[in-house]
Amino acid sequence: MKVVKDLVEHHVEEEEEEYFPESEKMLGKEQMELLGQKYEDWKNDVM
Repeated sequence: MKVVKDLVEHHVEEEEEEYFPESEKMLGKEQMELLGQKYEDWKNDVM
């Protein structure tokens, strides 16, 4: 289980440090916030 946890943590770090900043540069802060809100809405609907 520790291995899975480590892999997930690494994946999250990679997204937060590499992919999100690059996406924000491409889309802009407003679009990123809109996507985040849409994701939260979706997550609340399915859970």
